[in-house]
Parts: sequence; structure tokens; C-alpha cells
Amino acid sequence: MIAIDFEMGERAALDELAEKYPDEISIIDGRAIDGAMTHWTLVISAAGIAIPVIKSIIVEIIKSKKHKSVTYKGVKIKGYSEDEVKRILAAINEHQS
Repeated sequence: MIAIDFEMGERAALDELAEKYPDEISIIDGRAIDGAMTHWTLVISAAGIAIPVIKSIIVEIIKSKKHKSVTYKGVKIKGYSEDEVKRILAAINEHQS
């Protein structure tokens, strides 16, 4: 599983993707103690990462730098380039085989 945290903002395209792939993608709203929404998290299953459209969207999200962080296997990753993201995704796909 990979989790990508976002500040508040536009997510309509990701909501559509989550509807299309409900077994692979979930979107979780983060809330403060008073119930106000503070952020949201895109959660993608390991199998979902292997789907080309999902993989390309992950890369685009990271290239856009609209996310706060990416977490994979308990490791939170911040501040990396597009090439590093591609290497991370390639490594994830290798480990799934």
C-alpha cells in the first residue's frame, strides 16, 4: 500500500479514479478534533500501483508537488524528484512479482 497526503484542495479527478477502482483506491478525509477537515489521504493498494493509469496519475501528482508526503511500508518520503519517484514505483512493482 502507498499513501499520499495532501493539503486541502481540488481532488475531483481522484474521486473519479477512486470510484472506477474501488478495490485499489481509497480517499480518507483527515479531520481536526473539532471535526474540521484539515487534509486528505489517497491510499492505493499494492495491486493498484501496477495498473498503468493509476501509476501515471501517481507520477503526475508527485510531479505537480501538490502533495505533502508519500508513505510506503511505514516510511514517509518527502522532497524527491520525478526520477526518484519512478525508481520507487519500479522497485514496488518488482517486489510484487
